[in-house]
Amino acid sequence: MSQKQSNEASMSTREEVRFGKSEAAAMVVLSIQGF
Repeated sequence: MSQKQSNEASMSTREEVRFGKSEAAAMVVLSIQGF
């Protein structure tokens, strides 16, 4: 059970990091375009 929980936690953390990076990239693109 503990392994499954840790695997789910690591997966959610990776998703959060991925979305955070994509959001930062989108903000940079928008700021460059003048929006």
